[in-house]
Amino acid sequence: MLLAKSKQPEVTVRGRTLYGHTLEVILAARHLLLHTTYGKDLYRAMHLNRFVTFKEWIKLCFVSVLCHDLGKANETFQATITAADQGNRQWQAFRHELISGYLLCTPEMQAWGKRVVGGSHWPLIVGAVIGHHLKAVLPRLLNDDFAGSGPWGIYGGAAMNELRPLCAEVEVDSFPNLTDTVLSYDDLETFWMDLLDGDQPDTALSRSLKYLVVLADTFGSMAPKEGQFTDLDEYRLRLFSDIELALHPRYIDYESRARSKMPVGAVPFPFQEEAQRHKGDIIIDVGCGQGKTTGALLWASNEPSRPTVFTTPTMGATTGLFLDYRQEGDTNRHSRTEVDSVLQMEQGEMTIVEEAEVIQAFNDLVAGTVYSTVDQVLGCIGYNRKSILWLLRLARSQIIFDEYHDYDARLVQMYREFLVNFPDVPVCTMTATLPKHRVDIIKKSRPEPFFIHDNRMDSPARVPKYKFQLVDNASEAAKHFGPQCLWFLNTRKLVHQAAQDFPNSITYHSGFKYSDRRRIQDLLMGHFEKDQLQAIVTQICETSTDISAWNMLSTYAPPSALIQRMGRLVRRLQDIRGHTGNIYLYMPPDGTPYILSPHWKKYFERWRKWVRQFEGKVVSQEDLARAYRSLPSYEQKVPVEFNLYQTHRQSLRIQSANAVTGILEDDYRDLLALEGVAKLESDSEKQAALWKGVRVQLQLVDIPLYLKARHSKMIHQTYRGRVVLPRGVFHYSPKTGLHYD
Repeated sequence: MLLAKSKQPEVTVRGRTLYGHTLEVILAARHLLLHTTYGKDLYRAMHLNRFVTFKEWIKLCFVSVLCHDLGKANETFQATITAADQGNRQWQAFRHELISGYLLCTPEMQAWGKRVVGGSHWPLIVGAVIGHHLKAVLPRLLNDDFAGSGPWGIYGGAAMNELRPLCAEVEVDSFPNLTDTVLSYDDLETFWMDLLDGDQPDTALSRSLKYLVVLADTFGSMAPKEGQFTDLDEYRLRLFSDIELALHPRYIDYESRARSKMPVGAVPFPFQEEAQRHKGDIIIDVGCGQGKTTGALLWASNEPSRPTVFTTPTMGATTGLFLDYRQEGDTNRHSRTEVDSVLQMEQGEMTIVEEAEVIQAFNDLVAGTVYSTVDQVLGCIGYNRKSILWLLRLARSQIIFDEYHDYDARLVQMYREFLVNFPDVPVCTMTATLPKHRVDIIKKSRPEPFFIHDNRMDSPARVPKYKFQLVDNASEAAKHFGPQCLWFLNTRKLVHQAAQDFPNSITYHSGFKYSDRRRIQDLLMGHFEKDQLQAIVTQICETSTDISAWNMLSTYAPPSALIQRMGRLVRRLQDIRGHTGNIYLYMPPDGTPYILSPHWKKYFERWRKWVRQFEGKVVSQEDLARAYRSLPSYEQKVPVEFNLYQTHRQSLRIQSANAVTGILEDDYRDLLALEGVAKLESDSEKQAALWKGVRVQLQLVDIPLYLKARHSKMIHQTYRGRVVLPRGVFHYSPKTGLHYD
């Protein structure tokens, strides 16, 4: 008897064997595809009728789940399960998915596959099976610590014999006979390299099979807590009835949400009405603070039975949007949602939304509107497991992508891949600055998007209100740092230096503990204008920060970033009348973080030349947007590649090699103490609550940072994926954030 899982609660014993687990996954796939709307939702959303009929697609899905764990029939996997049952850990030389791929590529299985699904579709099955744990890349598939070792027994014949009865469950011919064999590390490495020689790009069809196997394997492996259910069938019935209920269409009044934010008696602006009239993909290209969000919600009202996902590029913007527009049943979703919930609960505004054990929150499925970071949506393109689970919602949703101008070059490519792979998911893209090359990306991905502009003659975007003043250096600019003034700097180091001369100013950048970042954000939003404060900030304030400065200081930056910074300048209508916002610009000491090259000045000179056309003039948002569209693209080219066989999680954004997340040494010791309390708790529910407290506390105190080479040598400890920052080297202040030389 071949095993698939280590010992689990007695109620799930059926899923422990390879036969039992495969049966559970088949039953999960059957329920998802045939007894909920998910199968038809995904088939429609991805336009899979371009490749196969619905019936053919269902068959491909079932064959994929039937074969997904064949590779567990090997000597080392079975020994690992036995060791785990005895409380021991045994490292494996290779992942079982690689063996599954090897067995599926034997002549016998290829002939069977050609007969069952067709020769052109069989590689798609192989890709879905090898990739269903999203680790199909070296060195994840092969542990190079075992290089040159082996051989190991591969029990292909035993796997065929045990799983052959399940062929009837998915209505396909019986498995062929295979012979048990042995393979060495070198044999497996050769097989993988030969397979990659025939690799090909992912398609929507191959993606859909991978998505389905991930979902079915997840739900087929889920087990109730000890004592919760006495029968596995009862548990499965409850689980799938909950999913069916969650996927049931419901009416959502998006128009009322939009109008609730308008002044009493006001009517929508013409561009907002235009958005409401258009059903399908739209691009709202309108300046900062002009009402794009209201227009997007009116657009969503065209399809009130579709749930909406409203995305922004940052966690702070997502939470702010959620707090501004939420109604009963809405959900806030990003990587620190749990922390946000705790912070809001402390203010008496809401209760904690409990995280589901597998889906990020089952509430996400039934929510009318989910406010999320764009990473949560585009993660399905980058093969993020949690985002793939979210497809239960995404496949039937309409998506609002806010702040498209703030995407880096890699995120733009992920966005493009989403548009291509999910052509039936309606998309509203919002931006304040849209250059031609990004327009072209949208048009190539969705041939007929409808562009919406604010063409009102009395639009605030047409009012001249910005005056560019070019100065020689920071000292000259600092002379103009007065009340209700923002000072934008390109790096934290520059912020710290400026803050020494202005100790009473607010400093805001990404190098704070999350709890302090939220506190400072609330201070800015609530008191910057009312108390006429000063703030020294980085790019963190460029977007989705609804504050209005009278004047602004800034180092040069890419024009798109400058225009976004100026969206915080004279933002209110009452400020525009009779007041011109001055922006004092000067050259930074280096190109960080925009151009990490010794030749950074040539780029900055191009941007300074662009600004010089406005020097001494008073210009409007529309003037800037028109000039920006005429600029050639200097955007970094970032190749993004997704392949049939190499399926693994990919980063969504451009990431610096030295970007890490850290925790201070004192916080590390506090977390270890909290862990100790959790380990000693005997009550399972109390222990779960304590572990949740550890998780929340960790997210409250960790800090993103960029490590220099000399600092990396001083790091000797890690904790849950974070580096521990030793005291004496790294210093922290709740007012100014993390400091280090």
